[in-house]
Amino acid sequence: MKDIQTIILAGGESKRMGSDKGLVEFEGKPFVLRVIEAARRISNRIMIISSNPDYKRFGVPVFEDIIPDKGPAGGIFTGLSNSKYETNVILSCDLPFVEAPLVSVLVSRSGKEDVLIYKEGNQSHPLIGVYKKNLRTYFRECIDKDILKMSDILKPLNVKELEIPPQMLKQAMNINTKKELSRYI
Repeated sequence: MKDIQTIILAGGESKRMGSDKGLVEFEGKPFVLRVIEAARRISNRIMIISSNPDYKRFGVPVFEDIIPDKGPAGGIFTGLSNSKYETNVILSCDLPFVEAPLVSVLVSRSGKEDVLIYKEGNQSHPLIGVYKKNLRTYFRECIDKDILKMSDILKPLNVKELEIPPQMLKQAMNINTKKELSRYI
């Protein structure tokens, strides 16, 4: 297995959920713990990007955004800045169904492209992907130019998209609201 770093993005405002999404309990575990457990099956190098000190209880390094309030772009920049590895798995904290095989497929298929992400039909999933460390400078440039939308950031890069295998679709589903969560409780 390649030397990889997993970067879990948990810095969002969670406005639609009403509380920090990564800390929402689902079947007895916070969302973020489920993501950590899936990531640990791939690599023990895991970090969380969040300004919430509650994340320190999960026993992995927690980093605050270097440039606050820049959304996922800021979180990815912070993660890549703190990573020591060329291959970096980006996962959002709101993936309560994620399992190691979903991530393993991405890692095993990553190659020379800048970014490898999943897609479902026409919908890309940029927060389930493999990003190269050398993109750190590019993400900083985008932030400095206030280009924060992930689709705009990824447009000029060498991005490869993999269709999510049908049997893994649920693993890529993120939960953003209490109503969405109530469907699974």
